[in-house]
Order: sequence, then structure tokens, then C-alpha cells
Amino acid sequence: MIDLERLPLKAATPPAWIEAVKRDFNGFLVDHACCERKAASSALSLLARYSKYPVIVETMTTLAREELEHFAQVFRLASDRGLQVGPDEKDHYVNALLKFVRTDTPEIRLLDRLVVSALIEARSAERFRILIEDGDLSPDLQTFYSALHRSEAGHYRVLSASPSAYSLVKMWQRLSPVLQRLKPGSC
Repeated sequence: MIDLERLPLKAATPPAWIEAVKRDFNGFLVDHACCERKAASSALSLLARYSKYPVIVETMTTLAREELEHFAQVFRLASDRGLQVGPDEKDHYVNALLKFVRTDTPEIRLLDRLVVSALIEARSAERFRILIEDGDLSPDLQTFYSALHRSEAGHYRVLSASPSAYSLVKMWQRLSPVLQRLKPGSC
């Protein structure tokens, strides 16, 4: 498992999050499915906008496939419980991070979007680890979320390696005060 201290998250997920998940695991599953679908959509959006960059095409194609597979897996879990996955809802955490994406040039916008995406993946990795450690999961769900934890941590590493080191440091510095104040969203 990824070391949580190595993630660039300035505020840990509050303990109340796992308690809310335990109280309403079905609600968590539906929300999780929506988050995976939004992650796939975001990767496809970056792919469409920045297809002149082969590394972005390769990275985002792989990421979109994996996120869609995660969506399908979580969708099946939800369906097996008789749950319906509705349309996506806005996530205040993601939207707050996106407000800090610079739009000076398409390249700067791309770099900042990659950093924001990396942060979202880092948050997912953190949450799945919490779920594995404290979620009272069945053995099947423990195995499933362990695999997702590894995958989300891998997505974080890939996305955070994509921007230049200079851009990455600058964006972390700009987002650091926000991350300390902002409550993590549902995803």
C-alpha cells in the first residue's frame, strides 16, 4: 500500500468520512460509481483537447480505460445490491480545485489539470486505504478495494509524473493553502 504521508494531501480525510461510509455503504457505492465515471470522462476530455501530444493520448487512453473498468466493476456491485446509479452530481472539492487551474495558455491549463487530477487520484488512494483498514469489509470487498487502492495510487504517480517538475511544485504551492482549508468531497 502507498504510504499516506507521501501523498501531497495537506488535510487528511476526517474520521467522520469512514463512519458515514459504514452507515450508508450503499450510498458510498453509488457515489463511487459516479466518481469513476467522472474520472473516465475527465481523461477523455483531456485526450480530446490535447491529442496533439502523443504522451497525453497514450496516458489518457490508458487512464480512461481503467477508470471505465472501475466504473463497470462498481456499477455491478451496486446493481447486485439492487441499487441504481443515477446521473453525476457536481463535487465541490473537485470544482474548488479546478478554480485554480490557470488558463494562460493551453499548455499551462493542461499542466494544471494534470496536477489537479493527480490530487484527486491521491485522495482516492487515501480513502480506499482508510476503507480497507477501517471499513469492516467482507473478504471480497477487501480484495476489490485493495486492488482499487493500488490502481488509484498508480494513477496518482502517472499523473504527477506527467507535468514538468517546475509546474508541479508551483501548482502544489498555489494549492497548498486551499487544500488545508478545503474539506475533501465525496469521491
